Amino acid sequence: MVAAKLSRVSTSAEIQRTVRRLDEDVAAIVDSLARVEATQETHTATLNEHGVLLGQHGALLAELGSGVTELRSEVTELRSEVTELRSGMTELRSEVTELGSGMTELRSEVTELGSGMTELRSEVTELHSGMTEILALLRDGPTQARGVSTGASGPD
Repeated sequence: MVAAKLSRVSTSAEIQRTVRRLDEDVAAIVDSLARVEATQETHTATLNEHGVLLGQHGALLAELGSGVTELRSEVTELRSEVTELRSGMTELRSEVTELGSGMTELRSEVTELGSGMTELRSEVTELHSGMTEILALLRDGPTQARGVSTGASGPD
């Protein structure tokens, strides 16, 4: 193509102008190639940075996944402990109910014992009165005892 252009040009001034234009075109192409190369280097550096960031994000995601797995395990363990605690609470409620029933039964027995004690006191009082009467009879002798039973009085 350059040879075709040169063959058509007849004067040396035209040849020099064409050579200058070609030099300018080559300089522009070289400059454009340098800019493309610089842009490509920038893009390569940016892509490398993105690769590093993606690697870091991948590591963070793996760490996060591990943390989530650990958290799930702890939640499962916590649920198990809550179930165990609920079971313990149910057992405790049952024991408290049983204890309440035992306390009611004990109160009833204490009340019954109190009634028995009152009855026993009454019987002891009666027994004491009877014993006092017997002692009086024994002290005063058979004469006095007849007088008490007949209503007669003995010597003064």
